[in-house]
Amino acid sequence: MLPQQISQIEFAEKYENFLKKFGNLSTSTVDMSKPQWRENPQFIINMIRNYQETPESDNRTTPSFPESLSGLMLRGFYRNFVDYEKYSLRTGFLYAYGYSLFRKYFLHLGNILRLKGYISQSDDIFYLTKKEIQEIGDLQHSTLEYTVLAEERKKEIEACSDIIVPEVIFGDTPPPPMRRGEVASRLRGLPSSRGYYEGAARVAATTADYYKILPGDVLIIPYSDASWTPLFAKAGAVISESGGLLSHCSIVAREYRIPAVVAVEGAMKIPDNARIMVDGYTGEILVSQQNLLLKDPSHEHSIT
Repeated sequence: MLPQQISQIEFAEKYENFLKKFGNLSTSTVDMSKPQWRENPQFIINMIRNYQETPESDNRTTPSFPESLSGLMLRGFYRNFVDYEKYSLRTGFLYAYGYSLFRKYFLHLGNILRLKGYISQSDDIFYLTKKEIQEIGDLQHSTLEYTVLAEERKKEIEACSDIIVPEVIFGDTPPPPMRRGEVASRLRGLPSSRGYYEGAARVAATTADYYKILPGDVLIIPYSDASWTPLFAKAGAVISESGGLLSHCSIVAREYRIPAVVAVEGAMKIPDNARIMVDGYTGEILVSQQNLLLKDPSHEHSIT
């Protein structure tokens, strides 16, 4: 079906309404240094261009329960869990919205410091500590010290961007850092959307990696919330390092009727282009020794 044609005026109105509701989202809901969607219109335009409608289904996510007392109880528990998940998503969204309100004030302060010569860019303020910002207020002249500090911290963050952070650290000494690419050949998690699928792995550390996802990819993510939903439209299957049967990832995967396995420890270590098979019934994930150096859609197939 071809997309419905609308006028530029109607599109602009819908676009502005979207920004009012979701413009505060970014690649991280707890890091105000990340640019918000409203600051990068091209990001939203690309999502619109790549949008795919949700497949129609008469029976989407509601499982069947036996006609017995135990089935009645299970239906009640299921409804309660679904309601809880909705409230959880709303709470998380409101938290992210409130957190995002501070960003413009920090950027304004950063712009003042930039004009006075303390930092090179307005967003360099996010690479300074509270104590350092207070020290700048006490200075009567500009200095390159804080500019150098910000640049060094940017480079340090970039150098550590591919390190896999362990979920739990025992003791005072952290384990040796592990980077993506050090993978196991077999992983297991919690199956949350049924089906089999084989295809190329595509790791998305944040929603900013949307450009990497090609139709039919096995989308591998650390977690998901409302801002991740557009990435699911192209995926042939989804693997998440966290989540449960009623997590956002599981629900959206069932809406799109694609296999999903959640709570997969070490999933983010799978390298891009690795050929993997996802079993949405048992939660088993097989990682092939052979990687896909070239994208060939004919090699990908669903075996549900």
